[in-house]
Amino acid sequence: MEKAKGSIAKQPTWVALSTPQGKAALAVIRLSGAQSFPIVQRIFKGKALGNQHSHTLHYGHIQMKGHVIDEVVVGLFRAPKSYTGEDMVEISCHGAPYIVQQTLDWLCEAGAELAPPGGFSQRAFLNGKMDLVQAEAVADLIQAETKFQHQIAIQQLKGRLSNRLTRLRQLLLDANAYLTLSLDFAEEDVAFAKPDAIYAKLAYALKEIHKLTRHFDMAQRLKEGFKVAIIGRPNVGKSTLLNALCMEDRAIVSANPGTTRDSVEASVQLNGLSFRFVDTAGLRHARGKVEQLGVERSVQQAQQARLILYVFDARKEPKSDIMNQFNLIDNKKTTLMVANKADLISDKRKHLLTNEGAYLCISAQKGTGLQSLKAQISAIAADNMPTPESVWITRARHKQQLEQAQKLLIEAQKGLRQRIPPELIAHNIEQACRCVGEITGHVTHEDVLSHIFQHFCIGK
Repeated sequence: MEKAKGSIAKQPTWVALSTPQGKAALAVIRLSGAQSFPIVQRIFKGKALGNQHSHTLHYGHIQMKGHVIDEVVVGLFRAPKSYTGEDMVEISCHGAPYIVQQTLDWLCEAGAELAPPGGFSQRAFLNGKMDLVQAEAVADLIQAETKFQHQIAIQQLKGRLSNRLTRLRQLLLDANAYLTLSLDFAEEDVAFAKPDAIYAKLAYALKEIHKLTRHFDMAQRLKEGFKVAIIGRPNVGKSTLLNALCMEDRAIVSANPGTTRDSVEASVQLNGLSFRFVDTAGLRHARGKVEQLGVERSVQQAQQARLILYVFDARKEPKSDIMNQFNLIDNKKTTLMVANKADLISDKRKHLLTNEGAYLCISAQKGTGLQSLKAQISAIAADNMPTPESVWITRARHKQQLEQAQKLLIEAQKGLRQRIPPELIAHNIEQACRCVGEITGHVTHEDVLSHIFQHFCIGK
């Protein structure tokens, strides 16, 4: 594995709070490095930690110069059987900010250094405990807010994506090896692999890349939230609907038309998926510059959304012509027609709207019909979605590297067809292999690692 020189050797012993800041019943302070046991022993009153077995817990007190700060439980993890692959200690103390800060200060006085964001996960990567995809999955697991986000992070942490990428890289290494051997023995008229055989390997690699990248947009929706724009004419209840969906007053509600001048966004979880609902200014011919800007933003939000909820007053006929006026008709975008204020119409009118017009009748103010609306929204988001067991590409970094590898392999195939010098073909395959290796960390640079791990939380 090509890594920056000196990345592993002579590392300082790092310390950090691994639980959230603030008051809590408990807090966990983590140390990792060759001096973890001796450093903790300097402020720990209890058993001699250096004589204890790995994966054991020990009760004692944290104290310095005769001053006791807390009673704690210390967990010991000896290298290489730890998260980072180094000696590790985890101190479970009470979660008072004063206790935590004093313990951290004393540990630093005893020889530890404060860990940077993602420091422990970076150590785990450098020590071969996980590859780069799995390290990134740790961050995704911590940030997961929905069932699907959690499942994707877990499958990547288990190495399912890493295994696919490793096999892909090995395939490219094999293809390049055969091509290189053919070059080495060209003068002896020995062919280790025919061009057609190498071409077939590259074709298979391109097929694998397509499988991995085709669901990237879907994965982004799962991570960032499925965007739903709530649009319609003024005073039809769009803001009331947003508040009802997120169960809090996010948007100002008024009987005066044109109250909403700017977009208001709220995140909501439905059936294990994350949604971003956007309340927009009412669509009409604007009566002033400020309202005109609001209408323009409404159109932008609708164009960027994955789903449009077109809301209209159930007492009136839907003015769907407004969609055409603002160029919001898109055959690739789903639109749900929502008849709001259904509590103010007769059952006959409701029957007409529901059965003949195929509209969803709701009362955002009373809450009726909202469960049916949520179910339809969830079904649309889940439609054609791959199962959580599928192997996903979830990060732009992964997609960019695979797309670059794809371009290089297409060039290599083109070279095989045109019988250009094999050295040029081999170079393209080698660079494609490098692109795949940079995803998993088989090939890395210090600046790449710094960029990735600086976005982790401190203590992980």
